[in-house]
Amino acid sequence: MRKIIFKTLKILRACSVLAASCIWAEPSQTVMVKVPFDFIVCNRALPAGDYEVMLDQNRSVVLVRGEWKGAFALTQPTEAGKPAERTRLVFNRYGDRYFLSQIWPTGAAEGRVLPKSRMETELTQDMEKPGIVALVVAGTASHKPVR
Repeated sequence: MRKIIFKTLKILRACSVLAASCIWAEPSQTVMVKVPFDFIVCNRALPAGDYEVMLDQNRSVVLVRGEWKGAFALTQPTEAGKPAERTRLVFNRYGDRYFLSQIWPTGAAEGRVLPKSRMETELTQDMEKPGIVALVVAGTASHKPVR
């Protein structure tokens, strides 16, 4: 019983931190990307299609929003040797499953890493190294708005 209560409190605390960060999160960069395969963002499966990818000003929260589904995740910083010429989304591929793992905004030497989802962690136990798939984004959000 105690385990259930503590687990519930942990989840509520994490949700409140996430909600507080989203309240103050103003998008600093929004890009449109066409993802040609189904993929997963933090245990949320998203179908192939057009997506808006938004990072807040602090670049700690990412929102991936499609026409019918979306997901958001807390991210951590990672460094590169030089600034990215174009926005790049990096996916880890295990067989036919793709997991969004990194976002590299245009002009920034700092990218963002998404935590591994539970499904990805389980797959890494059965497989060696993931395949890496990078999608280069052509421009900023100038397409039709996503509902």
